[in-house]
Amino acid sequence: MPDDDEIADVRAWFAERGFELTFRRTDGYEWADLVRGSSGASVLGYGRGDSKAAAAARAKERYEQEQ
Repeated sequence: MPDDDEIADVRAWFAERGFELTFRRTDGYEWADLVRGSSGASVLGYGRGDSKAAAAARAKERYEQEQ
């Protein structure tokens, strides 16, 4: 499935940077949250979209813009 592949790619990309990417559905949207592996600290609502793949893509885009 293309969405699953996209999500796996973004999860791997964040893992290289020390984050786990998790998802939750709130207010009709999928939200991508970042969890720092070593500390367990989380950044909730890092990316938002109509699907998990869209939320993951937005989270990656945001991270790249903020670096």
